[in-house]
Amino acid sequence: MHEIVRAWRAESPIVRLSPTLLYVARWHDCWEVLRNPVTFGNANGFKRVDIPEEERMLGEMDPPRHPLLRRVMRTGFTRAFVASQRAYARARAEALVEAIAAKPSSELVGELCDRLPNDVSLHMLGVPESDSQQLIDWAKELLHSDWPADHRSERGEGIAGGFPEFAAYLDSLVEVRRRPDAPDDVLARLARATLSTAARSRPRCCGRSRSS
Repeated sequence: MHEIVRAWRAESPIVRLSPTLLYVARWHDCWEVLRNPVTFGNANGFKRVDIPEEERMLGEMDPPRHPLLRRVMRTGFTRAFVASQRAYARARAEALVEAIAAKPSSELVGELCDRLPNDVSLHMLGVPESDSQQLIDWAKELLHSDWPADHRSERGEGIAGGFPEFAAYLDSLVEVRRRPDAPDDVLARLARATLSTAARSRPRCCGRSRSS
C-alpha cells in the first residue's frame, strides 16, 4: 500500500480514484476537505455499495451525526476515567511481559504491541478480559474480508449476516448496558445516548459499539 500511495503522490497531490473518491496528499488541501463536509463527504466510506446509516462506522458518517456521536464518546474518556484505568493497564502490561519472558521465543508485535492497546481499549469499553482475544479475532476477520468494500462476506450481508457471532456478542453487551444497574462505562453511555429526539434503536446502538 505504501508504494501505491507513493505513486499517487508522484502523479499529483490530488488523485481521482473513482468518480466519487479523491486522494488528497497536501496538508492544506486535507484541512480544507475536512472542514467542508458538504462538498467532501465521508458518508458510506470506501464501500462500493450504499449501506444503511445504522451500519456505518464513525469514519463513515458526516455532520451532524458524526460530531454528535464523537461528543458522546468523549464524555466517557474524562481525565478521571482514564486515570482509573492506569492500574489495569500496568497490570496487564506486566502480565503480558512475564508471559513473553517465560517462553524461549516470542513475536513481540502480536503478543505485546498489538495485544496491550487492544486489551486496554476493550477493558475501557467494558469487555471482559477473558473475551478480548475472541473479539480481536472477530474484528480482524471482518477487516480482512470483503465487508469493508462490499458490506458483506460469503456468509451474508452486513454485520449480522456476515459475522453473526460477532454481532450477537456485541448485541449482548449492549443489552446489558441498557439495564438500570449497568456500569457507567463508555459502552453504557453509547447505549443510552440519543442523537436526536427519538431514542436510538438496537441495531444503531450496535453499529456505534462496532465503530468504537
